Amino acid sequence: MANKRGNNEGTIYKDEKNGRWIAQATIDGKRKSFYGKTRTEANKKLTDAIKQNEQGTYIDPSKLTLGEWLDKWLMTYKMPSLKPKTIEGYYHMMELHVKPELGKIKLKDLTADRIQNHYRDKTKAGYSSKTVKHIHTIIHDALKHAVRMGELFRNVSDHAILPKQETIKPMRVLTKEEQQKFMDTCKAQPHDGGLAFILDLATGLRLGELLAVTWDDIDIEAGVLKVSRNISRIMNMDTKKTEIMEGTPKTKAGKRSIPIPTSVFEMLKAYKPEDERKGLLFPSSAGTPIEPRNMQRKFYNMIEKAEIEKANIHALRHTYCTRLLESGVQPNTAKELMGHSSIQVTLDIYGHVMPEMKHSAVDTINHLF
Repeated sequence: MANKRGNNEGTIYKDEKNGRWIAQATIDGKRKSFYGKTRTEANKKLTDAIKQNEQGTYIDPSKLTLGEWLDKWLMTYKMPSLKPKTIEGYYHMMELHVKPELGKIKLKDLTADRIQNHYRDKTKAGYSSKTVKHIHTIIHDALKHAVRMGELFRNVSDHAILPKQETIKPMRVLTKEEQQKFMDTCKAQPHDGGLAFILDLATGLRLGELLAVTWDDIDIEAGVLKVSRNISRIMNMDTKKTEIMEGTPKTKAGKRSIPIPTSVFEMLKAYKPEDERKGLLFPSSAGTPIEPRNMQRKFYNMIEKAEIEKANIHALRHTYCTRLLESGVQPNTAKELMGHSSIQVTLDIYGHVMPEMKHSAVDTINHLF
């Protein structure tokens, strides 16, 4: 039997046939039903709908489109738990690869075939399997939440077939000869990005981590660099304009301590007098964080002056890890120094170094035979 509530609060009752709870109320002149496995769940959906209607933000579930739901899913349910950079990535992926083709389809009319055809079309258009997988991750998670919230009865993307994932291509790594030429060029221009790039080669920092390093992050006594922040240009989701923001590592592994090679540590001490070692290690001329794009331009100029094959700034990080593994450092130690979330990430990216390590390992026991 239905439980009647106060004026405009609707009714709530249990459907004895299937055990579901049903909450009903008149919204926009029409009787609406909200379902839940428990009375509390159904009641929450009802009260949320009433509140949204009063605020003018209510969307009739029968008219709700995938695009509208994606916006709500991202801004209401994902934003509180994800890093701004991740939210920005989701937003761009939705705007470029989901909404144009699927955004206007009503959520209730979305089918498994339509989603599968979308993935096929993206693949035919030349997009990588990695991009298609990212598209699927967004659609699947959004629909999964729609089911949880009672907007859908099932997730039609559950059984989508994704294109075979491509093998990760080896990253650009400086050869030992290139590394020496690059370092020689950097040493001649320490105040124009040179020392920053040498430090990057010596620690494997991500660009955002490098830009956020302060003098306080360097333990003078121990010769160790502590990583706890990053700086990047990220979209402000309220204004849809980008701005420089300081953040924290995406995972716990990102917070780490990295020993600095003695020779590089001496360069750092010579970089500035002791009484001037305050704030950012590598600030802009205005004392603010350097724009990531400006740092990348400095890097390209340095590469050109060193007269070595084209590379991007991430090559310094990849070179650092490769040199570690080539020198016999265990993958798990390299993983900790790089700030990878798991050793599998390290092995997937730097697996190309493993064959050489196997040969070196066997060479150490050759004398036994």
